[in-house]
Amino acid sequence: MLNSLIGRLMAFSTLTLCLLITALGLLLERSFYGSQMNAMQERLKLHSYSILSVAEYQNGQLYLPVFLQERRFNQAESGLYAQVADRDFNRQWTSFSARGVPLSGSHWAEQGQWIYSTVMRGDEQYLLARFGVSWSESGQPGPVFNIVLMESMQDLLAQTADYRQTLVWLLLGLAGFILLVQFLILRWGLRPLRRVSSEVSRIQSGECDHLSGHYPRELQPLTLNLNRLVQSERSQRERYRNTMADLSHSLKTPLTVMSGIIVEQQQQQKTAELNELRYQIDKMNSTIGYQLKRAVSTSAGLSIQRVKLLPLLQSVCSAMDKVYAHKAMAIHLDLDEEIEFNGDENDLMEVLANLIDNACKYGQNTVEVCCQWQHAALHVTVCDDGPGIEPGQRDLVTQRGKRLDSVESGQGLGLALVKDILDAYNASLTIEDSPLGGACFRTIWPGQRAA
Repeated sequence: MLNSLIGRLMAFSTLTLCLLITALGLLLERSFYGSQMNAMQERLKLHSYSILSVAEYQNGQLYLPVFLQERRFNQAESGLYAQVADRDFNRQWTSFSARGVPLSGSHWAEQGQWIYSTVMRGDEQYLLARFGVSWSESGQPGPVFNIVLMESMQDLLAQTADYRQTLVWLLLGLAGFILLVQFLILRWGLRPLRRVSSEVSRIQSGECDHLSGHYPRELQPLTLNLNRLVQSERSQRERYRNTMADLSHSLKTPLTVMSGIIVEQQQQQKTAELNELRYQIDKMNSTIGYQLKRAVSTSAGLSIQRVKLLPLLQSVCSAMDKVYAHKAMAIHLDLDEEIEFNGDENDLMEVLANLIDNACKYGQNTVEVCCQWQHAALHVTVCDDGPGIEPGQRDLVTQRGKRLDSVESGQGLGLALVKDILDAYNASLTIEDSPLGGACFRTIWPGQRAA
């Protein structure tokens, strides 16, 4: 997921949004709880003022009615309790609901002071309020009394729990909606990058030769440079081909002349020096061809062709029929005419020509070439009915300059060249026992697409 731009942005956004939503939820819940607590405190203040309105202080004695206007003060265990206490915490008056309920506690509120606290009574939480009040008599200030009120917080806590549950669902829905909108925006915003990736894939498969279409201003430098890179690669590849063709023509002509002179000299006199000279000329010729072809294979770049295998194999087999006419080799092809290869035609020609040439060289009568799709890869096998290759020597034949025999002509570069080309395509070469009794060379080309 973190290998994707959308995945990274969504992961970071989700983490940030979770933190913000959590903080917002806590803030809103705390704000709701605080507002409800303030409302409860104001309600207790109103109750205290209603008690003061009916209180009388005469001859140093405080008088309050037994029953008050607020009905809950007149009901036992109603959840709303009141009492008046002196400085020694002695009860001077108690509401009917507070009989048997201790309210005074150890805090004392001075005149005009409000003190709020929460207390537990059994399993239930209460809000306790204290208000200091004093009456004057004959112009002289009287003693200070505390009006103590206690109200159950059960309704407040239930409302807070309901609010919290509703808030959680609302915030989760909001977060989901924001993430969905952000995901859609990211997909829409990154669509040009997917178009670039798609067009690069089409260039690799040979379906187009450059990036086309209109792209956002931010991507135009990228697409322009990619097109320049493709064009530069194509031009460089063409220069490689031209240079190699010129070099091959320039070197092969004098080598051919030299080889002809050696042949004439050998017809007149056969010496070890002439044989060695001819061997070295042949080796130089093969080495030049190998290095030039290797340069072609390693110059493969962004521009890839779609090559039909059947016509190419038919061309290679026609050439082999002429080269090995004295052996009358039967070359059988087993493939669908629609099978295509995504890559350079010269690379594929080099691989098939070397493998089929090797099979014809060491085979007795029959060579079979099979091409098929297996597990999203192109499998090409070349089998012969020759002597085969021992398992312990199969890795040796793909090493440059290594040969298992000295009878047939060659410098041991063909299979090494095949291995180098396959490595450039991340393809593999395995050597197995052939159903015909000889060797079977199997090449697997990944990253190919069926026609």
